[in-house]
Amino acid sequence: MYYHADTFVERISWFLGGEGLFSFPILVPMWYVRDLIVLLMLSPIIYWVARKRIYFLLILVVYITGIYPFIPGLSPSPLLFFSVGAYLSLKEYGLTESFRKNRYFVYAVFIILWIILVPVAGYRTVLGNYFYPFFIMSGVISIINIVSYFVEKEVKEGKDYKVLSLFRGNEGACFFIFAAHMILLPYFSKPIMKICTIITNDSVVSTIAFADQHPILLIVCYLIKIATVIVFCLYCSCFLQRYAPTIHRLLAGR
Repeated sequence: MYYHADTFVERISWFLGGEGLFSFPILVPMWYVRDLIVLLMLSPIIYWVARKRIYFLLILVVYITGIYPFIPGLSPSPLLFFSVGAYLSLKEYGLTESFRKNRYFVYAVFIILWIILVPVAGYRTVLGNYFYPFFIMSGVISIINIVSYFVEKEVKEGKDYKVLSLFRGNEGACFFIFAAHMILLPYFSKPIMKICTIITNDSVVSTIAFADQHPILLIVCYLIKIATVIVFCLYCSCFLQRYAPTIHRLLAGR
């Protein structure tokens, strides 16, 4: 199964705008895994350059601006985060400790950018792509900070938090969720958006038009869609693990 060529823009550059349409297999997360495999093969080179600040500055500029040659298996997003992990490891810095610095400022940036990106439909527009890279970086740091905060608080206070207890004991489902969510999202998105059109009395709705007219409702629908897909994937993973363990191991890459 392939996404239609008119569905997505290949990438949007700060200075060059949209740089062509393309199609790709529907199981997009596996392409990210492919990128990680390529980066592992290049890890001796990354090991040599990861200590140099000019390298990070270059990768960061490329990631933010979107100006780079299209090389399958070597896109700037995995390269940036892979290199950050390599740098922290080489310098013996803790991930959570490093991200905890200036965390309140990062939280504020994440929330502000989220509010800005909703009316401009995020990465689907050229204007949204001016903000989107910063949104992703601040979002990654914010999520890691929030989760690590609750985990550490659990350890200190010796009690369980419901938010984390949902995933405790289901760690094996993480890869299943990662691999399956992209296939399921469209099937959950359509009925949710249909309900939104009934609520708002809109006959025909596109994501960009809906974001412009009903930004708050779009955020609510987005969060409902994410939560529903995660719970559904958890259920499927647990069901297969119990009643069809061989199939589960195959689908989970084990």
